[in-house]
Amino acid sequence: MKYIRITLIAVLALLMLCSCGDLSILDSQQSHDTKENNILPTDFSYVEGKVKPLFVAQLYGNVVEDDYLYYFDAVTMVRYNVKTNMRTSLCSDPLCTHDQADCPFFNFYECNYFGGKWYLLKQGFEEDGSPFRYYSCYDPITDKEEFLIRNQGQGKYSNAKQLLYDNYFYYFEVTYDEERENYHAALMRLNLSASRKVKEQVLTFDSYNVDYLLCADNGKIYFCQVGAGLYYILADGSDSFKKHFFYSTDEENFGKMMGCCQKIDDQFYITEEIKEITYFYKVDLMGKKVPLGEVEGSAIYCHFTEQGIYFRLPENRVIGMADDGKGTPAELVIQTPGIYRMAYDGTGP
Repeated sequence: MKYIRITLIAVLALLMLCSCGDLSILDSQQSHDTKENNILPTDFSYVEGKVKPLFVAQLYGNVVEDDYLYYFDAVTMVRYNVKTNMRTSLCSDPLCTHDQADCPFFNFYECNYFGGKWYLLKQGFEEDGSPFRYYSCYDPITDKEEFLIRNQGQGKYSNAKQLLYDNYFYYFEVTYDEERENYHAALMRLNLSASRKVKEQVLTFDSYNVDYLLCADNGKIYFCQVGAGLYYILADGSDSFKKHFFYSTDEENFGKMMGCCQKIDDQFYITEEIKEITYFYKVDLMGKKVPLGEVEGSAIYCHFTEQGIYFRLPENRVIGMADDGKGTPAELVIQTPGIYRMAYDGTGP
């Protein structure tokens, strides 16, 4: 037992050392006058003036804005200054355990970052103890949280299920029809500038599965429909929110393993994993598809930048052998998600 304990301690130490991953392609940039806050780890490396991300899609991506990288570290939301290498939690108390009701990130299902504020889907409780779901808006500058509206359904729990555009907050409500024994979903929106908050139904779906809510630009709101393609609706509803497809596909698995889909100018940059291979490509608003490259494995946290495509690629590394206590040897394996760069012509990593 003594040797098992020693082995476990050694493994935990290695995991802590490897928690930020190996910099597999990029050279580590060190500066003696750089101050660092080691309370929380970071997920992305940044070289000033060279690889600043343009922005990241809300589809499973981290948020980059005004030289800050925002991400969830499985405990709370983190703000990382890519210039000073300073990492802090978004709570006013950096030592907050995020398990009390007065913490804005306590008991939340989903959060998204729009215009300097966090929009959260959270759980509340009635006086009789019955739960309900609601949306709130948290301003990390003022440390104030504002109640927005209740979600009368179950909500959706992925990064591509909320959007703020033109002072409207878009979200999904999913309800179960007991009479028909099926789910009904709807895209709703809330006018945040109105004195009285009244929700409006925008789109409906005949199942629990809804389309990815990607982004909005120039009066259009863009979506991904799994197995069908990419489309937009007019934000003003002048054509009753008709779907306008600009990229269609017969591939039934399109979108199911989409890791990133972001709009840069008039192009959508996309990463998709198909049979353990990640493909990078772009689609313009006329539906033209241009391959950018591919890599074996599941590429995550993809950032499209002016200099190339940055992503993490989890890899298993055997660090030794251990005894399971019964005389059977077993490999000690840790995961080291390295950071890679790929040029837009597909060269590298």
